[in-house]
Amino acid sequence: MPSSPSEPSQITDRHKLAAFARELPTRLAAAYMQERKQAHNLRADQHDEAIGRMIDRLVEMWAGLAAAYPAGHFGGKAPEVFFRDYLAERLRWRCHIRQVKAILAVCLGSLSH
Repeated sequence: MPSSPSEPSQITDRHKLAAFARELPTRLAAAYMQERKQAHNLRADQHDEAIGRMIDRLVEMWAGLAAAYPAGHFGGKAPEVFFRDYLAERLRWRCHIRQVKAILAVCLGSLSH
Protein backbone atom coordinates (compact mmCIF):
# COMPACT_ATOMS: atom_id res chain seq x y z
CA MET A 1 0.00 0.00 0.00
CA PRO A 2 1.43 3.42 -0.89
CA SER A 3 2.54 5.61 1.95
CA SER A 4 0.38 8.61 2.72
CA PRO A 5 1.63 12.01 1.58
CA SER A 6 2.45 14.40 4.39
CA GLU A 7 0.46 17.17 2.76
CA PRO A 8 -2.86 16.61 0.94
CA SER A 9 -1.75 18.97 -1.84
CA GLN A 10 0.92 16.40 -2.81
CA ILE A 11 -1.72 13.92 -3.95
CA THR A 12 -1.16 13.41 -7.67
CA ASP A 13 -2.42 9.96 -8.58
CA ARG A 14 -5.46 7.83 -7.84
CA HIS A 15 -3.58 5.33 -5.68
CA LYS A 16 -2.29 8.04 -3.37
CA LEU A 17 -5.72 9.66 -3.32
CA ALA A 18 -7.36 6.34 -2.40
CA ALA A 19 -4.80 5.76 0.36
CA PHE A 20 -5.38 9.29 1.67
CA ALA A 21 -9.17 8.78 1.61
CA ARG A 22 -8.92 5.44 3.44
CA GLU A 23 -6.97 7.13 6.24
CA LEU A 24 -9.48 9.93 6.80
CA PRO A 25 -11.91 8.17 9.16
CA THR A 26 -9.03 7.02 11.38
CA ARG A 27 -7.42 10.47 11.36
CA LEU A 28 -10.72 12.17 12.17
CA ALA A 29 -11.47 9.71 14.98
CA ALA A 30 -7.98 10.24 16.45
CA ALA A 31 -8.40 14.02 16.32
CA TYR A 32 -11.82 13.75 17.95
CA MET A 33 -10.48 11.50 20.73
CA GLN A 34 -7.60 13.90 21.37
CA GLU A 35 -10.05 16.77 21.80
CA ARG A 36 -12.38 14.64 23.96
CA LYS A 37 -9.56 13.86 26.41
CA GLN A 38 -9.40 17.54 27.29
CA ALA A 39 -13.12 18.33 27.05
CA HIS A 40 -13.91 17.82 30.73
CA ASN A 41 -11.71 20.68 31.91
CA LEU A 42 -12.42 23.30 29.25
CA ARG A 43 -13.78 26.79 29.75
CA ALA A 44 -16.25 28.09 27.17
CA ASP A 45 -13.59 29.91 25.15
CA GLN A 46 -11.39 26.80 25.13
CA HIS A 47 -14.37 24.73 23.97
CA ASP A 48 -14.80 27.10 21.03
CA GLU A 49 -11.09 26.73 20.24
CA ALA A 50 -11.42 22.92 20.31
CA ILE A 51 -14.34 23.09 17.90
CA GLY A 52 -12.27 25.39 15.69
CA ARG A 53 -9.44 22.86 15.64
CA MET A 54 -11.83 20.08 14.65
CA ILE A 55 -13.27 22.25 11.87
CA ASP A 56 -9.73 23.01 10.68
CA ARG A 57 -8.93 19.29 10.52
CA LEU A 58 -12.14 18.50 8.67
CA VAL A 59 -11.58 21.28 6.13
CA GLU A 60 -7.98 20.12 5.67
CA MET A 61 -9.22 16.59 4.93
CA TRP A 62 -11.90 17.77 2.51
CA ALA A 63 -9.42 20.07 0.76
CA GLY A 64 -7.04 17.11 0.43
CA LEU A 65 -9.73 15.14 -1.35
CA ALA A 66 -10.58 18.18 -3.47
CA ALA A 67 -7.06 18.14 -4.89
CA ALA A 68 -8.32 15.44 -7.26
CA TYR A 69 -10.95 17.75 -8.76
CA PRO A 70 -10.22 20.05 -11.70
CA ALA A 71 -9.50 23.73 -11.11
CA GLY A 72 -12.65 25.83 -10.86
CA HIS A 73 -14.77 22.91 -9.66
CA PHE A 74 -15.77 24.69 -6.46
CA GLY A 75 -17.47 27.72 -7.98
CA GLY A 76 -14.19 29.45 -8.70
CA LYS A 77 -13.21 29.35 -5.03
CA ALA A 78 -10.25 27.61 -3.48
CA PRO A 79 -11.48 24.33 -1.98
CA GLU A 80 -10.66 25.44 1.58
CA VAL A 81 -12.68 28.64 1.13
CA PHE A 82 -15.56 26.70 -0.42
CA PHE A 83 -15.70 24.23 2.49
CA ARG A 84 -15.41 26.95 5.15
CA ASP A 85 -18.23 28.86 3.46
CA TYR A 86 -20.28 25.66 3.35
CA LEU A 87 -19.80 25.03 7.07
CA ALA A 88 -20.57 28.67 7.92
CA GLU A 89 -23.80 28.47 5.93
CA ARG A 90 -24.79 25.26 7.70
CA LEU A 91 -24.20 26.96 11.05
CA ARG A 92 -26.35 29.94 10.00
CA TRP A 93 -29.11 27.56 8.91
CA ARG A 94 -29.00 25.58 12.16
CA CYS A 95 -29.10 28.79 14.21
CA HIS A 96 -32.08 29.98 12.19
CA ILE A 97 -33.94 26.69 12.71
CA ARG A 98 -33.27 26.78 16.46
CA GLN A 99 -34.49 30.36 16.63
CA VAL A 100 -37.69 29.48 14.79
CA LYS A 101 -38.28 26.48 17.05
CA ALA A 102 -37.76 28.63 20.15
CA ILE A 103 -40.23 31.24 18.89
CA LEU A 104 -42.79 28.55 18.06
CA ALA A 105 -42.37 26.98 21.48
CA VAL A 106 -43.04 30.33 23.17
CA CYS A 107 -46.04 31.06 20.94
CA LEU A 108 -47.56 27.60 21.23
CA GLY A 109 -46.85 27.50 24.95
CA SER A 110 -48.72 30.78 25.49
CA LEU A 111 -51.69 29.46 23.50
CA SER A 112 -52.04 26.44 25.76
CA HIS A 113 -52.40 28.53 28.93
